[in-house]
Amino acid sequence: MTPRYFQPRLRPFTTLPAAPLLGLALLAAIVLLLAAPGLTERRKKPAELPLALTPPESAGTVDVILDAQGRILFQDAAVTPGMLASRLRLLVELKPETAVQLRADAGRGCGDLLGVLDTVRAAGVKTVHLTGTAAPPAKAVAP
Repeated sequence: MTPRYFQPRLRPFTTLPAAPLLGLALLAAIVLLLAAPGLTERRKKPAELPLALTPPESAGTVDVILDAQGRILFQDAAVTPGMLASRLRLLVELKPETAVQLRADAGRGCGDLLGVLDTVRAAGVKTVHLTGTAAPPAKAVAP
């Protein structure tokens, strides 16, 4: 029989303090909760694009318009984001140097504009021109 002082001590490792880890997790959750509203507010701000007085026209450019109501117009026809992607993909397959002129209403939020821009870029378009269109002036109401 071996002496007691030579026997290995097999004990579970339970000395890891849990309180500091819980404190860090709680602190991270509080920071995320405080930062989350600021992250979503940025996507609601109106897009600040340069206003184009006369849009440049060229033979290889197609127009995509995001109007004040949030509709997407492709060559002056209303389309859904899926239809826009399929039409642009077909154009890029036929003519790879196709450019898109994306005109957005100045009052639309950045989130809407980024969604359309992501759709255009996902379709394989390499050149995108961004311009803003001014909202029509408000009509004066007679008293």
